[in-house]
Amino acid sequence: MTIIWTGLAFGSLYTLIAVVFNIGMAQSAVFNFAAPQTVMIGAFISYELGASRGVPAVFVLATCILVGALIGALVEVVAIRPLSAGGHGALVTTVGAAFVIEGAAYVIWGEDIRRQDFLAGERTFTLLGGRVATVDIVAIVAAVLVVTAMHLVTHRTRWGLFGRAATSDREVAMLRGINVPAGKTSAFAVAGALGCCVGVLAGPMVYVGFNLGTVLIIYAFVALAVGGIGSYWGCLAGGLSVGLLQALSDRYLGGTYTLSAIFLVLLATLLVRPTGLLGIQKLRMV
Repeated sequence: MTIIWTGLAFGSLYTLIAVVFNIGMAQSAVFNFAAPQTVMIGAFISYELGASRGVPAVFVLATCILVGALIGALVEVVAIRPLSAGGHGALVTTVGAAFVIEGAAYVIWGEDIRRQDFLAGERTFTLLGGRVATVDIVAIVAAVLVVTAMHLVTHRTRWGLFGRAATSDREVAMLRGINVPAGKTSAFAVAGALGCCVGVLAGPMVYVGFNLGTVLIIYAFVALAVGGIGSYWGCLAGGLSVGLLQALSDRYLGGTYTLSAIFLVLLATLLVRPTGLLGIQKLRMV
């Protein structure tokens, strides 16, 4: 059962990063490859403020929200808005933004890997016959709550409905009075803020390092593709599937074959259902 808890915990982490990806796709039809770098920045903020200086968790999270929102908005304004349209050009520019952010982190913090304790403590519990850590429980609960919240926001609020309208038809949305550029910037700000907060969990679960975002992007992207781009419930289904597969592969096949097993599942999913398990066909752009 410990293996299952481990898989669910890491799957929840991948779910949260997939949600960060999905916000940009669902609200602006732009896939932001720089999104996982906000997770890396959040991990460093948590390490510097919480682990090194003992700043209370609420202030660490507030700092992550502010810094992440700023980074997300800057990426949209600098790397995406100058393009006449999003699409494949935005894919290239967001990759460039990802390298810039990673390079800045390397200059500031260096290449050393830090190990960090979770801000709420490192206690472990026995639950349903398996050992589970505090950070694992928080990650699982956070994934369910964030997915539920974003699904409701997207389908029940004006911000979410305006974003869906702009994604479906930008010109018609602008004719109806929707401020599409502002909506896109706000979506990237929300995604950046969430990504930075996810870094608080990613640091204790993986490590704190300048390449953390690059390490996580593969698993999160597979989770999003398997679950279905455009669906927040798909992010949860894909993330948990990838996490469980990773844990079981590590245990029974060895870590050498983990990525191979994950990519085989991705290939099989795309062959059978190209939009993913719960994906929206119109948003299938990558």
